[in-house]
Amino acid sequence: MLNPHDQAMVREFAERVRKDYPTADVIAFGSRARGDHHEDSDLVVCVLLEQHQTADADRSFELAWEVCCCRHPLMTTIVMSKARFEIERNPAYFLIRNIKSEGIPA
Repeated sequence: MLNPHDQAMVREFAERVRKDYPTADVIAFGSRARGDHHEDSDLVVCVLLEQHQTADADRSFELAWEVCCCRHPLMTTIVMSKARFEIERNPAYFLIRNIKSEGIPA
């Protein structure tokens, strides 16, 4: 479960993302979302877009930096299309499986 500080960072990030990508889904996952993180663990966030291009990943990184540049923890972003997120149903595909099982939507 995200602590209040991390929740606020994810909410702020999601608001910034949705200014550029109004239909984006933003999902926090990983050790901070599970609540079993270490002090130096990063905050991992998946951004799901209707379509994904390289520039979108760059923009996501910029937005994450704007949110966390002067705060802890650092934020790591993963960007993919919504279609890819839904197509990758292979249980061995651990990243999407983890996002779906432990993700916390913003």
